[in-house]
Amino acid sequence: MYIKNIKISNFRALRSANISLQPGLNILIGPNNVGKSTILSAIDLVLNPNLQWWRREILTELDSFRGWTDDPIEVEVLVGCGRPRCVDGENKCTRLEIVTEDKSDLCRLAERAITWDNKKNKFLKVDEIDAAEAPESVIRLKMTAAFQKAEGYVEASHWILNEDGTGWANLTNPMKEWIGARLLASNRDPMSECRMQYNSLLSKAVGDIKTWRIRCANGFRAAIGPIVKELAESRATEIISFIDRTTKDIGRTHAEETVLSLGEVQSYDIIRQVELCRKGSEGQDQEKKEWEIPFSRQGRGLQNVASLVLGIQTQSASTTGFSIIMLEEPEQNLEPQMQRSSVKSVRNLCGSDVQIIMSTHSPYILSSIMDLDGVQRLAISGDGNLTSVDMGAVSADGWDFFKFRKTVPHDMELLEALFSPLVVIWEGDCEAGFYPALMRQLPDYPSEWLAGVNGGDAGLKNPCAWFKKAGYETVVVLDGDNPEALSILSAEGIPFLALPPDKKLEHIVADEFLKMEDAVAAEILLSGIGASGRINWYDEFSAIWPALAEIFKEKDLVRKTLPTDEALAGIKDTASKTGNPQFPNNIIWVLERNKRRQVYETIGILFHQKGAIPAICGKVLDTLKEMWLNKRPLGQYQFDGSGNLSSFNLS
Repeated sequence: MYIKNIKISNFRALRSANISLQPGLNILIGPNNVGKSTILSAIDLVLNPNLQWWRREILTELDSFRGWTDDPIEVEVLVGCGRPRCVDGENKCTRLEIVTEDKSDLCRLAERAITWDNKKNKFLKVDEIDAAEAPESVIRLKMTAAFQKAEGYVEASHWILNEDGTGWANLTNPMKEWIGARLLASNRDPMSECRMQYNSLLSKAVGDIKTWRIRCANGFRAAIGPIVKELAESRATEIISFIDRTTKDIGRTHAEETVLSLGEVQSYDIIRQVELCRKGSEGQDQEKKEWEIPFSRQGRGLQNVASLVLGIQTQSASTTGFSIIMLEEPEQNLEPQMQRSSVKSVRNLCGSDVQIIMSTHSPYILSSIMDLDGVQRLAISGDGNLTSVDMGAVSADGWDFFKFRKTVPHDMELLEALFSPLVVIWEGDCEAGFYPALMRQLPDYPSEWLAGVNGGDAGLKNPCAWFKKAGYETVVVLDGDNPEALSILSAEGIPFLALPPDKKLEHIVADEFLKMEDAVAAEILLSGIGASGRINWYDEFSAIWPALAEIFKEKDLVRKTLPTDEALAGIKDTASKTGNPQFPNNIIWVLERNKRRQVYETIGILFHQKGAIPAICGKVLDTLKEMWLNKRPLGQYQFDGSGNLSSFNLS
């Protein structure tokens, strides 16, 4: 079983939504408040058999779109079998199999199923089924929730629909149970979920009679001890083993084990919480000491993993397990390296036949999905209409995400860009190092909202084309000395922001160096070109930078590399003796020979520390900020020699 499609009307921030999903893994991404949690909650409203609809907080008038209760909340879920259509009783799955009184097997789905044509994407009438190329048995479910203004509560109805969309039968809780959907929301409390018994009501009813407490405590321990032992050694062993293996992978606590424990019962604590614990020991032989720490007293990350395992593995007695698991931000409180393996861990826990629908804000979650298969990017319009893009199917001019990803130098930056509505495409390493370094230093700059990608070997046109087709806005930041590149971007209608004609970022940086005192400029430049810890020798140094060449000569360096700290010390020593550190005669040559990202990143940081941000670079950042804040429309702009910004003119 899997959710094939979900339609939502008038629920929370969504006036309308129509999302298609696939069997297996589905990941929902998009900005905050776009509707990821709303989609998961909507599915839960239809399929959760345990919702206490008589409780008024399940749905209130505030769950209606913008609080408008004139129209009902409607959620329609199309559930597919995920298997070939049954032919003469074949291909039935255990989940849907029932045995009748005459011992014949029937499929639960077939009882209320209609037919969907995967080729034509429509419901089929009975006389159309035989001619269909790709039929699939599905059930069409709908929840309608109308706010009763006079009584002040929401009245909900659940239906199974026919091909025409009219009610066929009531959707009952037993039907929901055999479909088997489970939502693990982000507002769950891992601490309480890790406890198998929490704040016993009996402990609140005991009172202060000391002798009674002592008698009950002793009797409780004698009675429950064997029960806990039997549970730990038989019925609970599978779930304890699951948690033990998973937590060991996360916390690297291989010497510890997960156990089910009953602590010493004190007279003042009659009902000691029966909890999952981490058990370990220290010392040797007679000095060996054992300890047990409940999960409720462990770190939040470990609690989160344990609650996910419990939530996924806990099964209702009336079902054979869950066929649909929904996870809201499973990366909470987890280290980046654990977030990377979250998809693998969840798949292992769920099994191959379970559909996983996951929402996330973490680029680390996506790092293991090379082609973005199953990833849906959500976007919402001002009037509440939700759209989605299947990221795995995006291909522009022959460039799909797999090819694109292989040509971008910094993988994590590309994945981070998938979570931003505005993506800056840097022309090369210089821009990708220098501008973001300045962004991160400026206190009032929204650098956490902007995402940048180094065009790298993909060029400039291809990344822009891919992001545009995926629904993103982009702007290219580049030099002004390449009319051909500007012409191509202009012809393709790609927004860009270019430096003045005949100017490169290296020229701007070099001009700023020349405004500084030689000692300060030399320190920044050496820190930049030696950002890797070593400065490489070039034959031209003898003429370009005699002071640096002299230091190489003094050290008699056979490998022709010089530690950065020794170079800095040598230049300072030269300055103290001569009063002049002999700054390079040709700063442009040094910058162009060292066009590496870390070089320009270091220079950018030190420029900010010295209060020496080039004026034109400050204007570039200000313009990007205006674009982000919608104070300037995206377009094709270029600065002139005086630093004034105007629309690009191809002529």
